Amino acid sequence: MSFFDEIKKFFYGNELVMPFRATLLSNALYFEGVKAVKSFSKERIELLLKKGEIIIEGEELCIKKYFAFDLAITGKIKSV
Repeated sequence: MSFFDEIKKFFYGNELVMPFRATLLSNALYFEGVKAVKSFSKERIELLLKKGEIIIEGEELCIKKYFAFDLAITGKIKSV
């Protein structure tokens, strides 16, 4: 087992699953670790994560990038 895998196991148990990460940029909310998009509209986006899900609500929401577990959302985000 690699050193990084040992650290993940220590913090996250036997599943070795890293949680998602969200980063607020100047013009987008960027997520890492997204498993799938459950549903989306201009007012609400539901994301499935490796462990659980997250709901983003706002106005004029748009998925700008969705590739290899990464996703970027633009629009007026009101709640996460």
